[in-house]
Amino acid sequence: MLNRIFKAVASAIIASSGALILTGQTDGSLRWQFQWTSGTVFASSPAVGSDGTVYIGSESSSPSLSRVFAIDPLNGTMKWNFRVPDWIDGSPAVAEDGTIYIGCWDGRLYALRSSGSLKWTYETGNFIYSSPAIGNDGTIYVGSGDGNLHAINPDGTELWVYPTSDWVDSSPAVGPDGTVYVGSWDNSLYAVDSVGDLKWSYATDGPIVSSPSIGTDGTVYVGSDDGFVYAIGSDGGLTWRFATGDSVESSPAIGEDGTVYVGSLDGYMYALNPDGTLQWRYFISYAIVSSPAVRADGSIVFGAGDNTVSCLSSEGALVWAYQTGDWVDSSPAIATDGTIYAGSFDNRVYALNGDHILADSAWPQFHLDSARTGAVLPGAPTITVQPFSLIAAPDDRVLLQVIPTDPGDSVFQWSKGGTEIPGETSSILDLGAVASTDAGVYQAYVYNTVGGVWSDEAMVQVVPGADSRLSNISTRGRVEGVSQIMIPGFVVEGSSPLSTLFRGVGPTLDEFDVQGFIPNPRLEVIGSSGTLATNDNWGDAPNVNDIITATANVGAFELVPGSDDAAVLMNLVAGSYTAKVTGVNGSAGVALVEVYEDAEATTPARLINISNRGTVGTGSAVMIPGFVIRGDAARAVLIRGVGPTLADFDVPDTLEDPGLVLYQGQEIVNLNDDWQDAPNADEIEIAAGVVGAFLLSDGSKDAAILTVLPPGRYTAVVEGADDGVGTALVEVYLVP
Repeated sequence: MLNRIFKAVASAIIASSGALILTGQTDGSLRWQFQWTSGTVFASSPAVGSDGTVYIGSESSSPSLSRVFAIDPLNGTMKWNFRVPDWIDGSPAVAEDGTIYIGCWDGRLYALRSSGSLKWTYETGNFIYSSPAIGNDGTIYVGSGDGNLHAINPDGTELWVYPTSDWVDSSPAVGPDGTVYVGSWDNSLYAVDSVGDLKWSYATDGPIVSSPSIGTDGTVYVGSDDGFVYAIGSDGGLTWRFATGDSVESSPAIGEDGTVYVGSLDGYMYALNPDGTLQWRYFISYAIVSSPAVRADGSIVFGAGDNTVSCLSSEGALVWAYQTGDWVDSSPAIATDGTIYAGSFDNRVYALNGDHILADSAWPQFHLDSARTGAVLPGAPTITVQPFSLIAAPDDRVLLQVIPTDPGDSVFQWSKGGTEIPGETSSILDLGAVASTDAGVYQAYVYNTVGGVWSDEAMVQVVPGADSRLSNISTRGRVEGVSQIMIPGFVVEGSSPLSTLFRGVGPTLDEFDVQGFIPNPRLEVIGSSGTLATNDNWGDAPNVNDIITATANVGAFELVPGSDDAAVLMNLVAGSYTAKVTGVNGSAGVALVEVYEDAEATTPARLINISNRGTVGTGSAVMIPGFVIRGDAARAVLIRGVGPTLADFDVPDTLEDPGLVLYQGQEIVNLNDDWQDAPNADEIEIAAGVVGAFLLSDGSKDAAILTVLPPGRYTAVVEGADDGVGTALVEVYLVP
């Protein structure tokens, strides 16, 4: 910004006004130029309305003569101008209804009708250099020299204000979920949600004047005056950064292949690979403040301090350069017909012929589109979790579920055999206790205002005599000290003893490249009468040969001979049990605890629920319970990841916000963050009562899933939001 102040004072003054029209059609040739009076500087970046009208703000050597211009795209003549009392450096943003929003150095955001008349003004506490963004709900976002990000209703009233610690010259960018990203002179990039609450911030080592860009995967790209280009994940973590030779005030643009293009005050235009490595750079020899625009052929158009609007090929070679009369800080706008619009410090706005339209990429030019809205529209739904085919016995409960990427923005309609099922418009189709008439092929259509998608087909078969059971359970997590022990629990029902294999695995995990495993686990099996069995080193067990045979019978991996892993094989009668794992001599690390039925599928005794309490860490130390459903029938299952509610039972250091993701192999089959956000939250509460589980606290951030699963191996991953750590309880119940 300070560079711009100097340039405005030093800019050449050229007299006369009006439009000069030329007819050349070569790519990069002049179509027309609009010129205003002496002392005018067009540092603002043009915006293009739906009818093609070009809007741009100006500076004047007499600040009170600064204006907003509307220019005819056909011949470059002025449609109208609106006078403001101070400079305009930011770009206008054009709303769907034609309203033009633009900030001014007098501290006001102006809303102008397409006719040029004033609709309203909104006053911030200081100058506005930032370009406004328009959210998908019509909310306008703009930064100000008062250090705040302002959210403004379409009628000009304040919605909310988020404070930073210094000027906000950066122009906000709005993600498809409504998150607003903006930089500040306090060196930080901020992510603020649609109600004005901070999601995260990331600190660089210099002021952020650059405006953020948003990639397809939610990565946020931004430059900093510390000379780096940053790629920040949607969770606020650094993905990569790339060093240039000077401040980066240019806003990054993204090509169709994910290449990131950005200019620097060191005089280079950079092309960076999606992983942050250098693809190429082109030296202009003058500062580049202008943000590049990427065209469909991969070429890049931008302005620079050498007085040109230049075009580079996708390989970084100069294609053409159009010479203006002074510096070009204005970021070119590529219109729908390929025309290139840019302002210059020589008091002119240029329209150049373009052979190529804008690239179809996540963020191809400054503030995303030619209207400069700066907001990513939500796309048509994509499906994260598909319904699956299953077999059920008569009177078994069957649930089918589909989960899109953005459930809150989606509408559902279930069909059976190609015919819509009246009233079934939830993400979950609950068939209840099924009969033979419920057999068939089911499918869900998921849609929003943008488009829709069909789910996979799910075939439901109702087969008399079909049955299934939990045949083994496992959990992986961290064991440390006296309080951070791993405590899996389970319940056995039935009239006959159940042969059960227990294992506490540490050293053998090294065979699977698990880092930080516990070197010497100790396993203790506890029943209602107290400790039933213990083991330190499995090779020392008196029935070690039976353990080896049982390991083969259940299909478990072999323990390394002579290792300090622990194992117990014993018969259990109906009742509740706990398998406790601790570290010998206080040893700590990641452990795997397993409980297997060493029995035939027809054995009357069976496991009916499992649980595990332990410490959830980060990385390899997240909690990972696993279980197997054996048989031919699908089973209703309640899975819970409990953190906050444990505090009601005086458990210390609980996990504040557990997230629960259920996998079958590498495929996500269900997920939940906060249990009351689940579409079947009421049924989850009822199911907890049926299986005898304690109720989750109302409004808590505990996680829960109620679903029906076909036979197979499943893994439930529990981790804390924002890398949170603490004690959590994971439970898996068969629901009758």
